[in-house]
Amino acid sequence: MFLIVPMLYTTLLLRVYQIFIYGDEDNIFKISYLFLFSFYQYIFEDVTDAHGHIFL
Repeated sequence: MFLIVPMLYTTLLLRVYQIFIYGDEDNIFKISYLFLFSFYQYIFEDVTDAHGHIFL
């Protein structure tokens, strides 16, 4: 799981970079919602132990 998250953020950063270059403004909201959802899922589910402490 720790390999999936960096690949996800890498593809999101490349996609945002592509949006700024080519002006694809229709997908900005989709990318932002996907980014927020993956961020909260990563923080609150994957990197917390039983006591809620974050370990990386």
